[in-house]
Amino acid sequence: MRLQRLNKWFRRVIFLFAGIFAAYIALCFYMAEEVLSPKRVLPPRPQELVELEINNAPAWASPSVKSGKAKTVFIFSHGLMAQQDFFAKVAIQVAKKGFGVVLPPMPGQGYSPLQRVGFGLTESEVIQQTIDKIKADKIILVGCSMGGAATWLASKHPRVSAVITEGAYGRLDPVTRYWFERKTPGGSILFRPVIWIASWKMGMNPANVNPVETAAKFTKPALVIQCEKDGLIPREQAEELAKVSNADYWLIPGKKHAQGQEVGDEYVRRLIQVAEKVSEKA
Repeated sequence: MRLQRLNKWFRRVIFLFAGIFAAYIALCFYMAEEVLSPKRVLPPRPQELVELEINNAPAWASPSVKSGKAKTVFIFSHGLMAQQDFFAKVAIQVAKKGFGVVLPPMPGQGYSPLQRVGFGLTESEVIQQTIDKIKADKIILVGCSMGGAATWLASKHPRVSAVITEGAYGRLDPVTRYWFERKTPGGSILFRPVIWIASWKMGMNPANVNPVETAAKFTKPALVIQCEKDGLIPREQAEELAKVSNADYWLIPGKKHAQGQEVGDEYVRRLIQVAEKVSEKA
């Protein structure tokens, strides 16, 4: 009788742990899908910009780009869970200075027909497709966060004249560990299956996503921007990107991740300054 009770108790414990494990795996799958396919937001296009189709995706552009008259064009790439309008105000100010601007939607977000985020890989392909679509003598890439990582990956395109990134990661794998540890002590171990599942679904390995390696081969003007209180991307990543690419480095005091534009006119001035350097080298 006692043996039967022990067996019954043992089975209950087994079922309990099996249920907990199944719930844990289901949670990891849910979290992975939430990252790969974040909730879509469709921001309205500013009236100062026009629609420019790039591989069935509605990019926003200044009229000078669509007409093919822009000589120097800035391509702005937003990050994960940001939207196509992230750089809109800055882009419009840059356009008023006489430059062309393009804001493509990033994969898995907004108006993009692509279903999943690419953690920089697919995004860099979109940026390069945008470069191929437009006519311009000089092309300057601007990206923030994941869009910044994608910008560095796309900098290998021969038509790129300069690169500007804010809060970009140079090595994805350590950053993913940092994200989880920041949310939960030991989270990089507890939620590592989220990365494995996302990697499996995408057919990629985070350890192989290293924009810093592309940045090390870039020899043209560049600016790396980092916000002092960035809690998502460690400052060391920005410093390494700046060092290997010989880029200018701008640390913005008091701002958190992706808040660089909040400094106002100074942000635009820095972007224009890079364009002036490109003109000097021409």
